[in-house]
Amino acid sequence: MSASSQQRREPWRNQERHYCAICNSWMGGDRQSILLHENGKKHKENVEKNLQQKRIDKLNEAKASKSLQASLAKIKQTA
Repeated sequence: MSASSQQRREPWRNQERHYCAICNSWMGGDRQSILLHENGKKHKENVEKNLQQKRIDKLNEAKASKSLQASLAKIKQTA
């Protein structure tokens, strides 16, 4: 019996994997594994950290933009 015919006799198995970009981790692609991960403490903490970092980045970007606009207005006024 060849290896390929032996593989065909095995039951089909889902070999897909799911990647969580927030946690930088791989898990089984089945719904139960994904839900277990998404409801886990570490994932929820990582989501909160990610959201806080995005808020901070947005505020910093707004401050930098406001500062740039003020500088440009000052330059325009002196010219």
